[in-house]
Amino acid sequence: MNTYAIFRFGLPHPTIQEIDLIMEISNNNPGPAGAPIFPDQPGMSGVLSILHSDLSASEISNRFQRISKGLAPDSDHNDSVYPVMVFKIDSSNFSYNSDMSNFLEWGTVFEKFTKVKATVENSTVNSLSLDDLLDLVKSRGGFDKLTTKEQERLKKLSQ
Repeated sequence: MNTYAIFRFGLPHPTIQEIDLIMEISNNNPGPAGAPIFPDQPGMSGVLSILHSDLSASEISNRFQRISKGLAPDSDHNDSVYPVMVFKIDSSNFSYNSDMSNFLEWGTVFEKFTKVKATVENSTVNSLSLDDLLDLVKSRGGFDKLTTKEQERLKKLSQ
């Protein structure tokens, strides 16, 4: 089985047809994970899904095309269009930073599906000021969303 990342652009939530297709593609083994790419944002959005499948990337993108009704000539979006990009994730060629790890808790998903942890550069964390770290707490939604190194740095600076 291969691991894939599927970027479907357009609506910030999956449709029923899309959920059914994802479940079919993945054979529910293990259950796929997905979330909006840019939740609650105006403009371009979509859904990022991570799953295991026996299908090839081409077969997966073709399955999405089969459920697409195509883009209406007078519209730039609707809920029947499924523009997708499918990427096979190879753990030796896959990396993500701690910001992505903390964004909508994707780090947990990536570790589950790829066994790859976020890359962390110590010098970056050590250069963060107290204000920088407090901004991170606010933007990520709490102290517990910081990396261990960021939490340690915040504790050290706030003494």
